[in-house]
Amino acid sequence: MKIFTFLMLFAIPYFCSSQNKTRIGAFAEYSENFNSRNISGGLNLELLIGNTERFALNYKFNAGASSDKAFYFHSTLGGFAGGFILSKLGNTGFEAVNTLGFFLCFVPEGVTFYPNPESKLSPGFYINPLGSDYWFKKNNYETFKVSGELGGKIMLNHTEKFAIQGHVGLKYLYGPKTIEPLFITAGIGILFTDL
Repeated sequence: MKIFTFLMLFAIPYFCSSQNKTRIGAFAEYSENFNSRNISGGLNLELLIGNTERFALNYKFNAGASSDKAFYFHSTLGGFAGGFILSKLGNTGFEAVNTLGFFLCFVPEGVTFYPNPESKLSPGFYINPLGSDYWFKKNNYETFKVSGELGGKIMLNHTEKFAIQGHVGLKYLYGPKTIEPLFITAGIGILFTDL
């Protein structure tokens, strides 16, 4: 778990900042599936691809609580799988396992397209097919689901280095229906470019 925490907080942001242009931000998110609600906050990373800033790779990590007071955590599927491999199998002495776990942590959750990134008010459309969601309530239940989400973003570019961003989307939980699988999500946050 220490390796997973290190990767999520330091290694991935450092890797992203060494690439073209990176946006990193803090945000709050609300999601509801008509049976339960999740309120969470977290870290959002966008690694912009190329010089046009029209496409960005998405990384999102957030934690919070559900309406029935369960712990809730969302991560990229690659981050979850890589962290799991490193924490459970990382000390077996097989370097290939460590390498696989490390590189899985860098697999993005999805991609965003910004048709007009230079405008002061820039809309974007995102698809995140590689997410994961985890709920845990002590002595009650534990649920892990792979998820996909699509939606829209709107970014108010305040300065070249600072923006405010909101998003609205639909999230679907893959697999057997142990939880109502369709969620409506909404969030707002601040983004900093190339810190």
